[in-house]
Amino acid sequence: MPETRDTLKPSNPQTLKPSNPIISCLNNFFARLLNPRGRKSFLKSLPSHEKVLDVGCGNNSPQIVKSVRPDVYYVGT
Repeated sequence: MPETRDTLKPSNPQTLKPSNPIISCLNNFFARLLNPRGRKSFLKSLPSHEKVLDVGCGNNSPQIVKSVRPDVYYVGT
């Protein structure tokens, strides 16, 4: 079967980027519904200008943290 842009690759869920904005919105909704205590929820619960030390940062953690909370002081090791 030829691969298309909307083909989902279950081997790495971080690479799932549907091109349809409706599908993207549904993915975000279900991600929040199924994982209410995930990384983004944690970041949103932090006070303003908080300091974050991420030991063993990976999987684009610095980029995700700064995209969700650009005000936090982030250090990854």
